Amino acid sequence: RQADYSALASVLRDNDRVAIFTDPVNTPAKIAKEMLGRGVGERRAFVCESIGTPNERVVEGTMKALSVKKSFAPLNVLILINDGTVSGPARSVPGYPDKLFSHSAGMITKEELRVVSLSKLGLDSKSMVWDIGACSGSVAVEAALCAPHGTTWAIEKDKKRLTDIRKNKLRFNVPNLEIIAGEAPACIPSDLPAPDAVFVGGGGKAVAEILKTVSKRVKHGGRVVVNAVTIETAGAAFGFFKKRGWASELVMINLSKARDVGGLNMLAANNPVFIIKGVRP
Repeated sequence: RQADYSALASVLRDNDRVAIFTDPVNTPAKIAKEMLGRGVGERRAFVCESIGTPNERVVEGTMKALSVKKSFAPLNVLILINDGTVSGPARSVPGYPDKLFSHSAGMITKEELRVVSLSKLGLDSKSMVWDIGACSGSVAVEAALCAPHGTTWAIEKDKKRLTDIRKNKLRFNVPNLEIIAGEAPACIPSDLPAPDAVFVGGGGKAVAEILKTVSKRVKHGGRVVVNAVTIETAGAAFGFFKKRGWASELVMINLSKARDVGGLNMLAANNPVFIIKGVRP
């Protein structure tokens, strides 16, 4: 039967050397492909075939190379090693590529914006995090990976996006990610543990009401980070923090990426995004 690849991905993120007994269903090629698809960084790969027999052989390569090689002796052990000799992160670091996440109609906090927002949240391994308007859950997933001994709650009202969050929770194997379905702030349970950090990726016209609730619940010294695409939402969030005397900052990120145009490259711009941070005194 098929192995629990999400659990295996978690093991690989936490260990530099892992040996795996394979079988005809869970072959070295399939394991390598599944791990790369779950955001596990590249590492050296060894397939030890027919150990202790006259046909004993060791095949060495990378996970990427291994993922397209289909033929190995049925009795083999796969060894994956991260020793710094191949590129790519072997552990959980912010900024997994967008393509690794399930998302609907491009509704995802882009990886570059995710990295900046996560840095502003200032998480440690035990952080308690709320992600309000979690959308695809990309920020919540990465927050849960950054804080494996804490808990992250993803709060979202849209049914399709909730499905994406559940898929991403399984794909990245983050059991410390909890999902709350409903419209914030009304759906936030009164007994939900006070957060160290809150990310508000949605809200629109309701952002002031959301922040009003959050401001009463976040711990003293806790960080609240808002992403906004409209001037009105950015102004409401920044003004909220200023009015209450919170240490605050606002940055605007203009992000452009190269795209091919007839063999040449030009920059295609995304919509500017405001990132507003407030720290509760």
